[in-house]
Amino acid sequence: HTYTAAREAEQASRAIPFVVGPEGEEVLLGLAGNVARPTGIVTGITLTNSQWDQKSLQFLKDIAPRTRKVAVVFNPDNPDAQQSLRGLSHGLGPLGLALVRVDARGAGDVTQAFAAAAAAGADAMFLTNDSVLAGTPVVRMRFIEVATARRVPLVSSQYAVAADGSPAAFKDCAYM
Repeated sequence: HTYTAAREAEQASRAIPFVVGPEGEEVLLGLAGNVARPTGIVTGITLTNSQWDQKSLQFLKDIAPRTRKVAVVFNPDNPDAQQSLRGLSHGLGPLGLALVRVDARGAGDVTQAFAAAAAAGADAMFLTNDSVLAGTPVVRMRFIEVATARRVPLVSSQYAVAADGSPAAFKDCAYM
């Protein structure tokens, strides 16, 4: 986790500058103060791009056109979760999608996340590009396994979700 490691490094040495990332914009601003002109010894890069997330939702709508409500899986421990939700919500009008937030912290929360999504009436799931959720192979694979078993389309802007066999790539999903 970039944020935790950066904070620990910052506490260990106040004299050695270092670069972190990639990290979400709000986290990076919390570490650097100002990305263009850091106010401390930390700077870095951000690769968070809401357009990637929106493109993933467009892809979902293209492959599962009957989708109306998407459960967006967030890690509540990620300080960028709220920014991600705002970015996803922007520009959804033409897609006709409603979003519902579902929280998960790791592999142990996957079944609960799918249950919450089903209870909210979600047709599909979007796994945010969180280092723990989509970025950790064991957690990512658990999401893919459950989505496949339940025939729920699952997309993410994290390329590994598709590469590892997300059911969005399959023609037999329930909403295609």
